[in-house]
Amino acid sequence: MTDTLLQFSKIIHSHTAVIGYTPLSDEIQYEKEVAMFPCVQHPHIRVPQSAAEDPFVFAEKCIQEYVTLRPYILIPGRMFDQYGNRLGRGGGWYDRFLSKIPAEWLLVGITDSDHFSNERLQPKAHDVPMDWIVIRDTISHTWSIYKGEKIS
Repeated sequence: MTDTLLQFSKIIHSHTAVIGYTPLSDEIQYEKEVAMFPCVQHPHIRVPQSAAEDPFVFAEKCIQEYVTLRPYILIPGRMFDQYGNRLGRGGGWYDRFLSKIPAEWLLVGITDSDHFSNERLQPKAHDVPMDWIVIRDTISHTWSIYKGEKIS
């Protein structure tokens, strides 16, 4: 096990709850990848699929639900880079949601290697960087981990 994977595994296992997403057809079906995400069995809230749901209201719901727990958030995206930057679907829902959650909650981006760039993306001022990026190789279906650098 690599040092990065070991570090990620220890951090994930130190958290006691998960905020996940309901995968769209082009997003990682993480619940089927239990070997990679064993903590999904912890208390689990799903981000609503509807953009009509207010992200600030949902953030408050999560904060109240997890007041005594330490969650990590699984976050899909169109593209991620090795610095923790994420490009979403263009609506800004996740950025508004993430701007309201406690800073100590862990942000974990999940993507396929086809949607990962070693070159820096150009984040906007409101974009919230990821703490970690989990990448599944589209050919071998093996996983790699990047620790986001939170460079603004």
